[in-house]
This record gives sequence, C-alpha cells and structure tokens, in this order.
Amino acid sequence: MAKRPRNTERPGGRSRGLPSPEALLEFLRIERYADVDEFEPRYFVDLYPEVYGGKSIGVVRRLLERKKLNPQQIRTALYNLIENGSCYVAERNLVLCFSLRLQSAAECAASFVHHACRRLNEIELPWEESPEGKEEGFYRKVVEYGIVDFGSRVLCSMRPLREEQELFGAYSAEREDVEEALGFSYRQYIETVDFLVLHRDFEAHQRRYAVRPELLSRFINNRSLKQLDFAARELGELFGSDLYQGFIEGEISKRFIRSLFFRSLAGSQCARNLYLNAVQRTRTKRPSAK
Repeated sequence: MAKRPRNTERPGGRSRGLPSPEALLEFLRIERYADVDEFEPRYFVDLYPEVYGGKSIGVVRRLLERKKLNPQQIRTALYNLIENGSCYVAERNLVLCFSLRLQSAAECAASFVHHACRRLNEIELPWEESPEGKEEGFYRKVVEYGIVDFGSRVLCSMRPLREEQELFGAYSAEREDVEEALGFSYRQYIETVDFLVLHRDFEAHQRRYAVRPELLSRFINNRSLKQLDFAARELGELFGSDLYQGFIEGEISKRFIRSLFFRSLAGSQCARNLYLNAVQRTRTKRPSAK
C-alpha cells in the first residue's frame, strides 16, 4: 500500500489567541451542532463546560464541595489548579482557572473534547474502585493522558515532542529532586522507570515476546496510586507524541485519530487493548520505533 504523503499542514498552525475547544473540533471535523452522525452528541455545543475563575483556594474548595466532589477529587483538582493555573474537572464538566497559560489551557480544552466525545458518561472511578480492576483503570488513564497530550499539541504546536530516550536519562535524576517532586521514594522512582522502559520495549516488539511480561502486571497491581499515575502520565505523553509525529509524517490518518476520541474506554480490557493496538500502529511504521 502506498505511503500516505507527509502532512504539510501543521496542526494548530492557524489558531490564534488562547487554545479553545472549537479549534480542536475543527481539526477533528466534529460539528458543534451535529444532529445526524449517530456517533456524535446531538448538539455538541450544549456540552460545553462551565468556567469558573476562582479568587482563592478557599473559594474554589467551597465550590467543589458544593458540587459534591469527594475529598480525593477535591485535592486532585486543587493540586492541578495550583500547579498549572487551570484544570478541567471531568467529574462535573467544569474548568477552574487562576491564570491563563497556553499549555494548561490547551490541555483543558483537549480533555473536555475527549470526555464530550464520549458524552461525559465515562468519568473514571478511582482505580481501587474500578469494576474492571486496577490494571484496566491504569490503561484507561494512559489513553486519556495520551489523547489529551495529542490534542494539546494540536492547539499548542510549539511544545517539544517527548522522546523515548528521555527514559534512559531519567536514571541520572538526583535523589533529592525526585523525592521532593514526586512524593515517593527514589527506589520506587527507579522501579517505575524500569517498568516504563520494559513497557515501551514490549509495545514496539510485541511479536518477540511469547507472553506479556509478568513484571508489567505485577507492577500495576502492587504499586501505589502515586507511582501508577506518574507511570500512566509518562506512557500517555509518549503515546501522544507518537500520535502527533505519526500524523505529521503522514503515517497516521486524521480519521484514525478522530476515532480514538470517540472510542469507549469502559469494559473489560477495552482500554488496554485500545492502547496496545494503537501504539503498535504508531510505533512499528517509523524508524524511530526500532
């Protein structure tokens, strides 16, 4: 089959001002007022999130309590808000904003679009409560991080791509920096990097493995949620960069990417299978995946 020509239109190149859901919807060719396509919400624009510009952490906390979020969800939202200036709270379809930063605004827009494409009814349970188990919850998170990463690159294309080589450089990180930034021990950090390196090798060379390495399942089922979230974000951002580079190089079609936004992540092994099939498609076609 002939290779798809290199995509000369860089995603996000025509957008101006702050990143917005409209620019991503246009890129994905999703109609805001769609009423024909059964795979789209009847009126996508009706799903747009409420935006709240809080004046203080206390005010935002009280808002989230009124919205009936649980304590863990509130802590996560406040942490993301403080770290990034804005965040999307999927559980209540709400955008919180302290300050406008391009990358975080792009991530909020991409996260909303991904959830809205699934009609806002696949808000993830905490991993320990997931009916499909901790492993399925992990891969659901990886896919969400990856699609949000890709979407934010469409809206904010000057961001450098994540490279797999960064994982090997991660072994040289200073102990004090790691433990202060991540909130878990240096030993746990090295375990996580080992997991990431093995996982990426398994992704690229699945046919060389007789079975999926047992170490992958053991890590996911026996590590803390902090470790798992860090690992999911790392895998997700690498996946997002693979998708973006594959699209630019003409190896990945916009139709395929659009389908990822609409694919359900609910059900047994649904997210895991979606992720492994997608990364095999994005990584085996390019020399950099070898």
